[in-house]
Amino acid sequence: MRPEDEYSSHDYDHVHDRDHRDGGFEFGAEAAYRAHGVQFHHPGDWTVTEDVGPDETTISVQSSGTSYWSLTLIDDAPDPSDIIDTVLGVYRGEYTDLDVYEPPPKFRFSAVARDIDFVCLDLVNSASVMAFRTNRRTVLVVSQGTDRELEVTRPVLESITESLLCEEGLPVDE
Repeated sequence: MRPEDEYSSHDYDHVHDRDHRDGGFEFGAEAAYRAHGVQFHHPGDWTVTEDVGPDETTISVQSSGTSYWSLTLIDDAPDPSDIIDTVLGVYRGEYTDLDVYEPPPKFRFSAVARDIDFVCLDLVNSASVMAFRTNRRTVLVVSQGTDRELEVTRPVLESITESLLCEEGLPVDE
């Protein structure tokens, strides 16, 4: 299947070039995703899916457990702060006990970002949300998992984000 399909499970255009190991937990060989004007690296044994709509595209990378990373490309380029407020509203609607923090800058570009802690099914979960605007669109990155699993997968999720490249360039500073 190709990106032009309305919904496709992505499993093409991968480059498998190195093992990705962290904290004694072995991940599959690294793979590269390239479509929709973006590229990033991810563990090759994580599942990649796409949901392509008329105004936005979401690419998700799911571990075999609870951890996932998603990238949403929003074509009409709304304000990143508005996107983060909307995402936080969704989390607040789902979880009654929610803690939100502004993290220190982690990446080589400026973005609106929040870290979120919440309880679901008696497990402590954490999510990181980040949005930035390029000269063409707004990009939303969300990663999430249970705290226990994130002890191992958080560096992997962060490395996926750090590897992100947009064909129109990285965020424009406003």
